[in-house]
Amino acid sequence: MPSQTEIVNMALTHLGQESVASIDSDSDNAIKSKLIWDGCRDEVLRACPWSFSTVIAALNEYSDDTVTGWDYVYAYPPKCLFIRKIYSDYNQNIIDLTSNMSQLPNLYLDESFKVVFNPTRNLKVLVCNISPAYAEYTYQVTDPGVWDSLFVKAMSFKLASELANYLEGSQESAKRNFELYRLAISEAMATSQNESNIPRVKKSAYIDAR
Repeated sequence: MPSQTEIVNMALTHLGQESVASIDSDSDNAIKSKLIWDGCRDEVLRACPWSFSTVIAALNEYSDDTVTGWDYVYAYPPKCLFIRKIYSDYNQNIIDLTSNMSQLPNLYLDESFKVVFNPTRNLKVLVCNISPAYAEYTYQVTDPGVWDSLFVKAMSFKLASELANYLEGSQESAKRNFELYRLAISEAMATSQNESNIPRVKKSAYIDAR
C-alpha cells in the first residue's frame, strides 16, 4: 500500500498541486497536509465498516457504575472510532446501527444501546441491557500499510477536498473532490456488503435462556 507521503501526493495531484518529497518537509503543501491528516483519516474510517479496521471484542463492564434507564455500563473500547453493532453472544447479531430499527421484531426493540458521558470517570461509556456484551467497532488504524486500495482512494479525495480550501481557496474544487470522495465511499460500502453474510436478526443463546 502507498505510504503517507504517497497518499498526500495523490491528493495534491487531484488538485494539480506540486507534490512533496515528504509529509514531514517544511513546504506549505506538506505542512497543511500534515495538519489535516489525522482528522481526515478518522472521518474516512468512520464513514464505512472497513474490514481491515473492524474489531469484535468483549466489552469490559463497570460493575459499580449505574446509568438511569440502563442495566449495564461498559467501558468504551480503546481506539474505537465508531461502534457499529452489539452482540449478546459472540457472532450473534442483536443490534445493528445501520439497520432500520422499526423493521426489527418487538423481541429486540429493548435490546438497544447508547454512548454517554460519565462525569465521574470523565470519559464516555457504553450502556445497554445485555450481559455479557460484545461490540463490533471500527478501530483507529493509523498505519497506511494496513489500509486497502478503496480506503486509500477515498482518503486521497477527502484530503483533496479539505486541501482545496487551504491551498486554493476554491469552493468549486473542494465540492468536486468531496463528491468524488462520496462516490469512493459508496463503492466501498457496496464492496463491504458483498463481503459479509450475517443475518440482521438472529436469536442468541442469551435470548433463548430467558
